[in-house]
Amino acid sequence: DKVFCAVHLGKRQVEALRSKDRKHNFNRLSFAQRKYRQRFGDIKKRFKVKIDIKKFCKKLVGNNELIKINYYISPLNQETNPEQYLEQQKFFDGLRKINNLNIILGRLEKRKRDGEIYYVEKASDVNLALDLVLDAQKDIYDESYLISNDGDFSGAVNSAINFGKKIIYIAIGNRKSISHYLKNVASRTFYITE
Repeated sequence: DKVFCAVHLGKRQVEALRSKDRKHNFNRLSFAQRKYRQRFGDIKKRFKVKIDIKKFCKKLVGNNELIKINYYISPLNQETNPEQYLEQQKFFDGLRKINNLNIILGRLEKRKRDGEIYYVEKASDVNLALDLVLDAQKDIYDESYLISNDGDFSGAVNSAINFGKKIIYIAIGNRKSISHYLKNVASRTFYITE
C-alpha cells in the first residue's frame, strides 16, 4: 500500500505528551504541523525525546511504500525573534535532507488582546485538509495516518474515506481530549494516552 501521513499537534496533545517521557509514542509521526507556536526543537527539549522523522516514517509504514512526508509549519518572523528564527531555519535545513519530505508553509498572523501581542498560525490546517482530500481524489495514497485531536478535520477525513481511502486517527492524550468527531469518521483509531 501507498501511505500518506498527517500530524496536527495542538496544545492539548503537546500538554499530554509533556506529562511523561513519551519516546515510544513519537514513532508514528511523519508529517507535522506546528501549532500554538510549538517548534519541533521545543518538543525535543520539553519531552526529553530525540525525534528522528525519517525513522518515524519508516516505522510507521512498515513494509508499505511511504510516498511522501509533508511537514506543515508557519515560518517565524526574523525581526520578532532572531534567535528562534535561526533555530527554525536550521531545523528546516535538516528536514530538507529527508527524502520525500516537503515543507508546506502556512503563516503567522499578529493579534492583540488586552494589550498583549500574540501570533495565530493560519493556513497550515487548511493545507493539510486539502492535501488529505485532493490526494485521495487523485488516488495518490491508499492509507493515511492523522495524528490530531482537531475535530475540524472530520469533514476532510470523511471525504477521503468516500474516495476509498483508509484514514487512521492517532489520538494523543486522555479520552476527554480526543476528538469524538474524528473517532466516529476515521477508519480506525489508535490511542496514545497518558
